[in-house]
Amino acid sequence: MLRFLRSHIHPAGDFRNADIHDFFEYTPETELHLQSLRHGFPQLVSSLAYDYILGLMAVGTSDGQVRIFGAENVEWSSTTPRNTPIAHMYFAAGLGSLIVLCSDQSFHKFQVAGDIIERTTATTEDRLKRITCCEMHNVQDPTNARLFIGTITGNLFGLCAVSLEFSEVLLFEETIVKSINPSKDIGRSANQIMVNPTDVNQVLIAFDNHIIVHYNLLSNEVLHHWIVQQAVTSLAWHVDGEYFICSHSDGSLGTWKIQCMEPMEPSVIPFGPFPCTSINKVQWICASSHSLPIKLFTGGMPRASYGDRYTLTAVRGGKMVVFDFGSAIVDFIVVPSLQNHKRKT
Repeated sequence: MLRFLRSHIHPAGDFRNADIHDFFEYTPETELHLQSLRHGFPQLVSSLAYDYILGLMAVGTSDGQVRIFGAENVEWSSTTPRNTPIAHMYFAAGLGSLIVLCSDQSFHKFQVAGDIIERTTATTEDRLKRITCCEMHNVQDPTNARLFIGTITGNLFGLCAVSLEFSEVLLFEETIVKSINPSKDIGRSANQIMVNPTDVNQVLIAFDNHIIVHYNLLSNEVLHHWIVQQAVTSLAWHVDGEYFICSHSDGSLGTWKIQCMEPMEPSVIPFGPFPCTSINKVQWICASSHSLPIKLFTGGMPRASYGDRYTLTAVRGGKMVVFDFGSAIVDFIVVPSLQNHKRKT
């Protein structure tokens, strides 16, 4: 810094200590306040969220930064209390409300209000224990949206996106144990929650990464359940709500119909038969220009030759395309068409 001042204030070398004081103590003579501005994509990204109704994308970082991007040149920014690292983020679609889960298991709502963001912190609930998964439950009336929260005890709770009040959704002992009678050596942690795209009262829940439950929220009953051998890493519904796909820790994919106890087809490892890395996330989407759905997933590459790669794979029918990135893939989202909110790309 001093070398910079020497060369720019007095290039000839005539340098005075008063110049340094004037440099750091400079204030404009007017009453305008100077502020530094952010520009470009943030660093240390740890989470991603998308509001498919308002067209907002939110990015969270491991140093507590919250950035929300709207139309071109429209951006909001805020921070979590004490810059706590952000673990996950979820939009209540159509409300401009972003629910943020931090690494200390605290919940905060960031509400877009004009050109500012209003931050509200939810009251901590001791009964949540340790949070293992979350999923936003968007319903027809956006004001009734709530965040489903899965815990290590197998219980599910709901966090209202408007009031930030907690409520019980499912109690493991009262519902799951009585319906499926799991063996004693199987844990109860809720690891995945996925809401049916055609019926928001039906959800898929993965317990202990080995039990998949099809649950009805209105009748509070288990409709079907499946026990799988390989650990489940991700679940995704088909757009028609009749099928779902699950990814596993061995890099395999399985397709199921909710009315059948057996899989529609044997589990397949896209990059097998050699040992593959775990598939971290899978999505099943339909494009308006093609009748066959597209399966998107991260990971699942051959461990020996490509285990250190950061990839996103798209599969349609017998065709496969792999996108190879230079840095880790934190998350990916599918942006729906502006003319159709039914997950069309």
